Amino acid sequence: MVSSSQFPDLGRPPALRPRRISRSDGAVLHLPYRTIKHMGAHADVTFGLLSTAFERVELPAEQNRLNTEIDFGRIVGHTSKVSTDAITSYDIVDFAYRHGRRYPSRIILSIPKPPTSLLTLVAKRAHTRGESAWELETAYLGSNAPLEPLSGSVLRAGPEAQAEVLDFWCRHALIYDSAEFVTQPFRSSWASLCERRKLLGPDGFPESGPYWTG
Repeated sequence: MVSSSQFPDLGRPPALRPRRISRSDGAVLHLPYRTIKHMGAHADVTFGLLSTAFERVELPAEQNRLNTEIDFGRIVGHTSKVSTDAITSYDIVDFAYRHGRRYPSRIILSIPKPPTSLLTLVAKRAHTRGESAWELETAYLGSNAPLEPLSGSVLRAGPEAQAEVLDFWCRHALIYDSAEFVTQPFRSSWASLCERRKLLGPDGFPESGPYWTG
């Protein structure tokens, strides 16, 4: 077990604030507080970028969820997600905690972030706020990526869903940036972390404060 004193809280003001974005056609994207906290790991997603992306996206007529990539046609920033050599779930690799996350992410060290023209936007219908209202769940620079293996939503979806996302994150990682992560890197394996996560259940919280390792 790693002492929580090794993981100081490097919190910072978020780039976004709880508010709403209105489109020219009347559709509205709400930015709730819980999403703003989650977006602490995506401080390079500015209000201006998010507003432009929401204006450009084609909103579904029937579906209640939106998960799409918007190509700005120009470089808008740098993406953290990169492909890596494939590992197995039992390989010991680097992990760290991002801002606003309860569980660690697989990371890769000492390489530059590649530029990107893409922004991924994920939202759900906010039925209680009106017919054309949406609520932001996340947004980040770069191409779309699945949830991570330790996510409560993945655990609730069952073993098949976890195996699918685990396969992805055995072939991808996030580039470590101290501005986006709240802890220093530590070494572990997906298998060890997933086993401990399973014991907590889909809605369980990590022991020993917000930081634990496998």
